[in-house]
Order: sequence, then C-alpha cells, then structure tokens
Amino acid sequence: MIRIKMRFLNLLGRMKGYSGCPNCDDSWYWKEDSSLETSPNGGGVMICKECLSKPEILDVVKIERSLSDYNWKSRDIILVLKAVNDFKKKGEANANVGPKKVRQ
Repeated sequence: MIRIKMRFLNLLGRMKGYSGCPNCDDSWYWKEDSSLETSPNGGGVMICKECLSKPEILDVVKIERSLSDYNWKSRDIILVLKAVNDFKKKGEANANVGPKKVRQ
C-alpha cells in the first residue's frame, strides 16, 4: 500500500514538473530534501534526507547517471561523486565507533 502511494506521489510530482532525489528518484514534490556540500565555496547537491540518513544506501553509479540525465557538467558530477564517497566513508567510520570497552 505504501509503495502504491509513493508511486502515485512521484507521478503527481513529475506531472507538476518536480525533479527528484538523484539516489532514490523520489520526487521533491513530497520528499523532504537535504543537501551534500561538494565544495568549500558553497556548491552542493540535493539528496533527500532519508537517503542521507543511511549513507550505506547511496549509490554513486545511480547518482552519476541521474545527474547526467539532468545535464550536469562532468566536472560538477565528479565533485558530487567525491563528496558522496567521502560522506559514505564518514558514515562507515561513525558506524564503527561505539562505546569503548574498559579493561578490568
């Protein structure tokens, strides 16, 4: 049921001219957006909050294809892919950090 509702909302968003998250392709019509900084001088890419909350699901191949379909310049796509890979590495590093065991 949820999948049907998401497909309907995505279709409605596309009909209204909204693009979508380059990772999951859900429409910005209904999806909460977030962004990933790609350069220190303010460049970035919008990726939905849900995808950014789970770095392990970010798919650089899908993101590259999606941005290419939206006619992004190659150099900008390269910056995005680097930012995504860096973000994923930080997410993995944070996932591996847990409470320290105390020796007794």
